[in-house]
This record gives sequence, C-alpha cells and structure tokens, in this order.
Amino acid sequence: MKKKTLTVVLSADHGGFKYLAPIEKNLTAMGVKVQNLGPNQLDPNDDYPKYAFAVSKAVARALTADKRFGVLLCRSGAGMTIAANKVPGIRAMTATTARQVEHGREHDDINVLSLSADWLTLNQMWELIQVFLKTEFSNEKRHLRRMQQIADFENDLEEHS
Repeated sequence: MKKKTLTVVLSADHGGFKYLAPIEKNLTAMGVKVQNLGPNQLDPNDDYPKYAFAVSKAVARALTADKRFGVLLCRSGAGMTIAANKVPGIRAMTATTARQVEHGREHDDINVLSLSADWLTLNQMWELIQVFLKTEFSNEKRHLRRMQQIADFENDLEEHS
C-alpha cells in the first residue's frame, strides 16, 4: 500500500494574512507539502468565507487519497470554522490550546484547524499546528459511531436538497 502524502492546505483572510508566509515556511522546512491558497497580497476588505470554502473543498476532495489537512487563519477563528463546517466531510474547529487540538484530533478526527490571529502569537499557532499534524485519531468505537452519525446527517441533507 502506498504511503499517503501529508499535505496542508493553507489560507487566511486579512486578519491572519501576516502569518501565512511564516507558517508556510515552517511547514515546508518540516517536509510537509503545502498548498497555499492565498491570498497573495493583503486585502483589508476581503471576506473569510471564500478562503474557508476553498481550503475545505480541497481537503474534502482528498479525504480518501491523501493525508490532507487544512489550516485557516483569521482574526477570531470562529467565522472560518463556521464556513468550513458547511462543506460535507469537513470537521473544523477553532482552538487556543494544544490540549484542545489534541482532543479534537483524537476524538473528532478534525481535518481543518482555524486559528485566531487576535488571540495567538505565531509561536503559539505553530505549536498548535504541530500538535494538529502529529496527533492521530483514536479510532475508538464510540468516536467512529458519532462521526458516522454526522456523515449520515450530511448525506441526508444532500439527498433532500
């Protein structure tokens, strides 16, 4: 069986823009393949949903083919998380502590992490991203059952829309 390539799909709105390049540089230095969906320049009037949707769709398209995660940066992390979770197959969360991220990966198999540029420093973000990438899903029966309930709900919505 071919080993899955680790890819991080990265984006930010104006609130997290200044962290895009340093995070991409750190990920690349770590040997991670990075897909930076921009923006390429700061737009103080941009809107976060387009970035959240772009990253989430890229992550969702590769759910079975690659080991692909998304990282979103904005002022609070909340708006990006809300938008990201509209894409079927995405399990996004906002976090400010390593333990939150660890719990989200182990119990909920989160595949998109939204980070707050207002509440976190670059070093704190980097710590959370490393925890996000190294922590594995537990595969415990109760967590698998709950994730299946969410997937079933998403499928029901798609069938009835």
